[in-house]
Amino acid sequence: MGQESPNPVPAQDVLTLGTPVSITVGESGTILASSFIVRSHDAGVAVASRTLTNESDPNRLVPHSFIALVPLAPLAPATRYDVVFSGSVADLGSTTQRSLIRSWSFTTGAR
Repeated sequence: MGQESPNPVPAQDVLTLGTPVSITVGESGTILASSFIVRSHDAGVAVASRTLTNESDPNRLVPHSFIALVPLAPLAPATRYDVVFSGSVADLGSTTQRSLIRSWSFTTGAR
C-alpha cells in the first residue's frame, strides 16, 4: 500500500499491508457486509484481511458508501484471486435494505 497515511490498520506497519479490494455504492447509500472474502483461486485459501467500513475505520474517514478488504500481507505475484461479497445496501435515512451479492476474479501482476 505504500506510504498511505493515515494507516487503515494502525496495529500493523502500513508497508506490510496488501492492496485493498473495495466496493462503492452511490453517495446516498450505506453498504453493509455479511461476508467479504478474497481467496487464492488455485488453493482456495482465504486471504487474512481486515474489513474497513465507516464503523470500523479507526481514522473515521471512510464514507458509509464504501467498504474495503485490506489484506494483512501483500498478495502473491502472478496469482489469480476470487472475491465474493454478500451484503446489503440502504439509502441513508431508510430502513429498507436491498441485497447486494457480487463476485469477481483478478490476477496480480508479476513483480
